[in-house]
Amino acid sequence: MSKDKDAAAICVIGENNANVVTFSKALLVTLSGMCTPVATLGTFQKKEDLAVPYSTIKVTKSWRNKGCREVVYKSSERPDLLPHVQASLELWGFNSYLDYLYTVCELGFLESQVPVINLGFLTPNEMKTLTEVAALIKVPLDTMDDYVNEVHYNQDKEKRILRRIRNIEWAGKLKFPTITGFVIGRKDSADSHKEWLTYIAKMHLKYGMIHEVVLHNFCPVEGISTQQYDPPSKKEMLDAVALAKSILPEDIPVIVPLALNQDIKPFLKMGIRDLGSIFCGYNSFIKTYPDVNLDAIFSILEPMGLVPQQRFPLRRDFILAEKYSKKLSQVFEPYRYKLKKNMQEKVKESKA
Repeated sequence: MSKDKDAAAICVIGENNANVVTFSKALLVTLSGMCTPVATLGTFQKKEDLAVPYSTIKVTKSWRNKGCREVVYKSSERPDLLPHVQASLELWGFNSYLDYLYTVCELGFLESQVPVINLGFLTPNEMKTLTEVAALIKVPLDTMDDYVNEVHYNQDKEKRILRRIRNIEWAGKLKFPTITGFVIGRKDSADSHKEWLTYIAKMHLKYGMIHEVVLHNFCPVEGISTQQYDPPSKKEMLDAVALAKSILPEDIPVIVPLALNQDIKPFLKMGIRDLGSIFCGYNSFIKTYPDVNLDAIFSILEPMGLVPQQRFPLRRDFILAEKYSKKLSQVFEPYRYKLKKNMQEKVKESKA
């Protein structure tokens, strides 16, 4: 697909219409070897290495030409603390891990992709710098990776969650659009869901920067799962969505991973109108989601009177409110202009 044709596939007009179901076609690029220990249930990475920055260019360019506009850069928690990772950074000429991350994001942006970062714990200064080249930051409160890390590395769950709570507030203060969420099905976390959702709602009311909340199914991991951690039933997922929608402000979309919830009709009937990031491409040690057949999904939407629409990683309302950096305005300003023009035309029609 040419870039001109691909640009036509992105439509910000009508994104908030009641019958429109949006999605973002995404590429996942893992930057460190242990950042995704859960495979298609079973693989575990035991070596921590960083991806060579320029190795990411080819894959981002390839998937950009296939219609992806979102590239998610993912790493483990602070791989730069390891001596051999520091040695790699010095060998490549980087003064710091932050310089490395900035360069990788900028390389993706130069290939006309919209960078989204999922990099674990970042300091406020690191976040502030990365707001220049990334449109969104992912700060999940609870993930599948955490479960495996707890088993293999004896990580302290409470300390990790407190770090992420701080990260969400820092991102809000820095005007950095934030994707957050947690895992459904972990019985040891279920009692925290209401508390987490209340906190997320509070942060959004204070800063207005929560972009979406993702409710991820717990997936058993071969060799380490127990009966305590069964996958959630459809009812549990639907109840979790209902709880989230009852607590969160209306302008925060609730997302359930499409690949892990093949029967999406009940969620659509509950008012879900965004399918989130659909990973169409991977530059990763492993693959964390099954493939999604978009044509099959579209065939479900049509009989329900719903229309699929590909969107930018950054939603319409965030584009309209200019919640992006000066550098990223090169991508978003033309679409913001379209939105404002469309709104002006509607005002004229209503007065005619």
